[in-house]
Amino acid sequence: MQEPSGLTKRQEVRRGIVAAACLSLQPLLLNVISLPALAYIIYKLGKENYGQWMIATGIVGAVSILCTLGLRGRFIRLVAQEPESAPEAFAEVLGTRITLTILALGIAVSYSVLSHYSAVVIQCTAIAAFAMLFTSIGSTATDLMQGLERFPTVAMVNLTAGLVLTGLSVIAVWMGGGPVLVSATYVSGPMIMAAMSLLILRRQRFPVRIHFGIARGLRLLHASRQFTVQQILVVGQDKAPALLLPQLIPVGQFGLFAAGNTLVERLMYVPDALGTILYPMVARLSQQSRRAAARRAVLGVAVAFASCLCIAIVGYACSDFVARILFPKSPATCVTVIRIAVWAVPLAGVHSAIGYSLLGGGRDAAVTRSSLFAIVCSLAVGTFLMLRLGEIGACWFLVARQAIGISFTLPPFIEMVSGHEFRADASVSVAPCGVDSTGPGAASGGPVAQSDVPTASVPQEADFAAAVISMRHEEQSDVTPV
Repeated sequence: MQEPSGLTKRQEVRRGIVAAACLSLQPLLLNVISLPALAYIIYKLGKENYGQWMIATGIVGAVSILCTLGLRGRFIRLVAQEPESAPEAFAEVLGTRITLTILALGIAVSYSVLSHYSAVVIQCTAIAAFAMLFTSIGSTATDLMQGLERFPTVAMVNLTAGLVLTGLSVIAVWMGGGPVLVSATYVSGPMIMAAMSLLILRRQRFPVRIHFGIARGLRLLHASRQFTVQQILVVGQDKAPALLLPQLIPVGQFGLFAAGNTLVERLMYVPDALGTILYPMVARLSQQSRRAAARRAVLGVAVAFASCLCIAIVGYACSDFVARILFPKSPATCVTVIRIAVWAVPLAGVHSAIGYSLLGGGRDAAVTRSSLFAIVCSLAVGTFLMLRLGEIGACWFLVARQAIGISFTLPPFIEMVSGHEFRADASVSVAPCGVDSTGPGAASGGPVAQSDVPTASVPQEADFAAAVISMRHEEQSDVTPV
């Protein structure tokens, strides 16, 4: 499953445009379907049942970090820089992630029980936690495709899984099912994603294997420790409203916030998609030309801000229309939530592009340090806002945390693109377990060595400019849920 080498600049640009067109259809179609589907689900479930479902989703989302512990970012960068090591790395990461997911499953269910949530919340949590097993398998396969920049294939898998998931959830509430049945239908998305991804890899003659082992897994986790710290901090920040707000406001009111924030979460797929595309590009270019990688990173930040700003303006203009569809009788709170939280989207675009560029350039430790200070500050601000203003404070927290994140990650980004060599931090190795780390990302901390792996010629700025409109959801369930 190697990337073709010797592509001309024209072929690279054409491939980027085709990838952008394919990936753009996925979120466009799913988001067109999602609004009426979500409105119907909320209408049939009611605020109370919808709020219970969202509480369970928040619990599972918070423990989902244990399913990866930084393995994904390191794995994607490794595949982008050393494609020939992909089979062994895939087997090691898949085995380790399955083991971690089983641990996370138990923790999620135990937390819901010990927190004395209702039986409905506990059942929804158990079902969603079970789905994480399929998510881990499927996302490991799509991470491999992402590292090789096979974005159209990733889009096809996510589109198919998302459509099936949406259709089954609508059928479930139409038949009179409650939150538990809806949670059960959401298992279909990860199952389809896992099955399709593995089938595609087998058809492309990629060796699909699983390597288990405590020692092997511990070595992987140690090599990914910088990514792990970053992920823990980010997930803790992301899930703070979902975990704190239900303790401060009634479940029904939390349901209003969750529904209003749904539109903003869908729009957040855009910053995530930009980073998804930019990350392997910068990682690969950093092996070939520091100047080309720096230009690609700066272009990515500029295009991300412009694209996400336009999307935020459209979201603000549509806030009243969306709120009246979701809550025809009481749209005021939903309108307020959307109109405040939507301005987090352009800031998230800049923050995501800067962060992914730093990781692609090997500045893992710099990102970890910046993220630590940024998230500590933003959590303090967010806790204060939510305690004083409730769901409105949570909306302002979504905006403030992106601005705070930019303020801490911008200095190392400027340092990276202004003349310093792209390199892997001395504490991080990009080699898989059992592979000598003497090539890219060696512990010397010096400039990244030129890779001897045949790679495609350096794509031009038009490649990324065409691809930045593409979309891909990666973290919550790795299937775009609607």
